[in-house]
Formats: sequence, structure tokens, C-alpha cells
Amino acid sequence: LIKQRNPGYTPEEIKTIVKNTAQTLPNFEEITTQGFGLVDAKKAVFFDTPLAVSLEPIEQNSRFISINGNIKGAGFNSYTLSYARKMPIAQITQWTKIASSSKLPANNILYEKFNTETMQDGEYLIRLEVSDKQGRKFYDYGYLKIEKF
Repeated sequence: LIKQRNPGYTPEEIKTIVKNTAQTLPNFEEITTQGFGLVDAKKAVFFDTPLAVSLEPIEQNSRFISINGNIKGAGFNSYTLSYARKMPIAQITQWTKIASSSKLPANNILYEKFNTETMQDGEYLIRLEVSDKQGRKFYDYGYLKIEKF
């Protein structure tokens, strides 16, 4: 339906629309097991001019990691990259900022050589929050498991 109404939308834009217009489920658990929620088809079909936002899988093979992602579309304003201990998103009250910028990332590198040394072992969510010039926010989340070597 989204593609029918907006034939020029890319698969990445459609994915962002579906994720960012979903309704949170009443017993919302973890985004890594349940996704963004229940698809709101009407809201998704009538959503206009999205930014395509995605994080690439994050690998920790040393104490320094690179966080890569894609931000595409007209109207980009800024992005913020942050992390929090892995738990249901509704329970996260504080995100720790890694970086932010009003410039699109070069070569899809959102942050290079993020030092995980000060983080405790465990599971974390990485959040990419992108805002457009209309003040709308688009999100994607990644998973990071810290294991000290």
C-alpha cells in the first residue's frame, strides 16, 4: 500500500516508515525480540517524505568499534548516536550520548573508534536518532554485546 501510494519510495524509506509509525504493543518487551510494535497501516500509508535511517550490525573485535549506518532522504537536520543497557525500551530512562552531528556521515561512518573500555560487560542497545527539518524523529536500534578481552 505504501509503495502504491508513493511509487518513488525506496525499500529503505518504506522500512523506516513502517518502523516509525508502528504502535507500541501493550506488553512491550525488548525491541530485539519483538520489533517496533504493531504496524499502523493507515498511518504508514499516509506518512510523507521520510528519511531512510538504519544502523549496520555492530561487531566488537577489539575495545574500539566503528558504528556505521545509513541516513538518506531530503530534509535531514541532525543525528544523535547513543547507548543504554539492553532492556525493554519503555524502561530506558537515560541514554548516554556517543556523538551527534548536523552533517551527514561520510562513508556511512557515524562514529569511528568508539572506546568500549569504560563500559561494563553486558548487552547494550545502540540508538540512532535522526531528525528532519520538520522536527520529526526517525529511529533505528542496534545490539552490542561487550565482552572484555
